[in-house]
Amino acid sequence: MTRQSFAIVPACGASRRMGTNKLLLPWQDTTILETVLKAWHASSVDYVVLVTPADRQEVIELAESSGARVAVVTEAPPDMKGTVLAGLRWIEQNLELGPGDVWLVAPADMPDLDPRTIDTVLAASEANPGKVVVPISGGQHGHPALFPWSLIPAVENLGPEQGLRDLPDWSESVSVEVNEGGLGSDIDDPEEYLKRRQGF
Repeated sequence: MTRQSFAIVPACGASRRMGTNKLLLPWQDTTILETVLKAWHASSVDYVVLVTPADRQEVIELAESSGARVAVVTEAPPDMKGTVLAGLRWIEQNLELGPGDVWLVAPADMPDLDPRTIDTVLAASEANPGKVVVPISGGQHGHPALFPWSLIPAVENLGPEQGLRDLPDWSESVSVEVNEGGLGSDIDDPEEYLKRRQGF
């Protein structure tokens, strides 16, 4: 079986600082969520899996209409790691896996996610099988990070205060240079949202 790649898009955050579900806010001619999913679909990734609670029906409908798979959880996990694990378990239960498969993660509130960055990370993974791959620009690491499927047990064994960067394999990760601005950034509060929207 040919190696497959799975994008996990965490969409369980409460958007407390924004005061409303930021994924549904306008962005260019659509929403932040649809813009992010469009970037994933424009890349070479094989599957896009969005993880979100059952009570966010509008998010679920937008994701499904974009062509993404939706992993619905009964309630939001306490952190990003828990959301990622929910997505991984959904993939294991609903999609056929093979040796050498990989998974990628980037926040759902990153509307400038670049498909070229995603493809650069995927290509670096092909050249470095079994390695964590992280994009870098200007000395800064960013998203999406890529992980071999074999690391799932290590993720499950992380402590309550640990995140994906605490995986033992992270210290041996492959950093791949991307274009300036290719890392993107997430949106956390209304001021940042308004400032970023004025840029287009």
